[in-house]
Amino acid sequence: MKYGILAIVIAAIMVTGCAPRPATKSYETTVTVEPVSDPRYAVHVSIVATHEDGKQDILSTPGITLPPGEEGQVNVPSDKEGNGIFCTMLINEKPGKVEALTTVVIKEDGMKVLNTTQKTVIKR
Repeated sequence: MKYGILAIVIAAIMVTGCAPRPATKSYETTVTVEPVSDPRYAVHVSIVATHEDGKQDILSTPGITLPPGEEGQVNVPSDKEGNGIFCTMLINEKPGKVEALTTVVIKEDGMKVLNTTQKTVIKR
């Protein structure tokens, strides 16, 4: 009986050890905000994917010009329905500063692989 259980455990280890690992990527988002006219601001997002082997791909660099208090969206669709890059940007003017709130969502194979929000503050 001991040998039967041992054989099952060894077989399970061999099977799981031979299973392919899913490919992993990491993502980096960079946001820049600049005044372009009173009272409008240009918001640009750079989205870079880094693969396991260290290779980097610039996925998108969407941008939009917004007045304060108005939310804007930039969507970069993929070839598969429902997939792509979805960016939401909002500018708020506050005493002595401007805040940009940016949300980036990346969907691959129908699943969110990135959902990040970043606040960028510019002193005036």
